[in-house]
Amino acid sequence: MFKIMIVDDELIILNGIKMMIENCREISFPIDIVTASNVPAAIEILSSLIFCWWILPCLL
Repeated sequence: MFKIMIVDDELIILNGIKMMIENCREISFPIDIVTASNVPAAIEILSSLIFCWWILPCLL
């Protein structure tokens, strides 16, 4: 899984870029696209992803 984060304060740009990436037929691997409207929101998302990666192996 390849994760992509797009950060922009314009919702139209966020949705447009996300749609263009999702509709790209040349991508032959699974992708997960996350969007954030500002830097604090992006940091919060990244923090939760990092937390999950550190905690998950400990729970197995």
